[in-house]
Amino acid sequence: MDLWIGKKPHSISRINSAVIVRILYGSGLRISEAVNLRICDVDLINGVLTIWETKYDKDRLAPMSKSLIAACQKHFDAFLKNSDTKDFFFSPNGGKRKYSTQAIYNIFRDALFESGIPHRGKGLDRRLHDLRHTFAVHSLKQMADNGVDIYTTLPKKFSSHCLRHSKAMHLLQSGVNLIYIRDFLGHVDISTTEVYAKADPEMKRNALEKAYMQLAPETVPVWQNDTELLSWLKALGKK
Repeated sequence: MDLWIGKKPHSISRINSAVIVRILYGSGLRISEAVNLRICDVDLINGVLTIWETKYDKDRLAPMSKSLIAACQKHFDAFLKNSDTKDFFFSPNGGKRKYSTQAIYNIFRDALFESGIPHRGKGLDRRLHDLRHTFAVHSLKQMADNGVDIYTTLPKKFSSHCLRHSKAMHLLQSGVNLIYIRDFLGHVDISTTEVYAKADPEMKRNALEKAYMQLAPETVPVWQNDTELLSWLKALGKK
């Protein structure tokens, strides 16, 4: 993303889109939720996003990483210092007008074309425009380093919505309870979250190893040194 912005460093739409991509992945928002964010919804002090009127009309809070807070703070300082708190956080004109989801899609498509990546339209290709450039490389490298099978984790038809899938998968791999992931993504039914967060072979292997360790621990306690047990056995023998 940074390399792409560097070609037109004064393009507001490119700078906006770079932060939007980080929010889509870093906080698991839908594109519509990201473009609807207002300044008052982005708490840069506590690192929390407030999402209103979601897909299922269920408001929720989404935490932000330190790097995402820094990116949003830089964006705010550059474009929104004189804006009203009710203005849009991502805007082509200082907060008064928001981007449409189609506009974000067009920006992604332009980035693909400029990078020499073919794109035949929505749903027709593996669309890596959501994780493009160094952001994509770092994300996929992290998955590989963690032992994730990239080819089974990434769906064949990959779109910006798949950033939510990736975030759910990474949360699950980090040991986050599925109930919390459901609330984090704003799902109404836990079964929807289960579709997003499917266990990979490495997670299954780790679960089996943990279960085996509980059934057959590697170290057996030395009973000869257990004074309480010895006293109980002696008392039992006297009966």
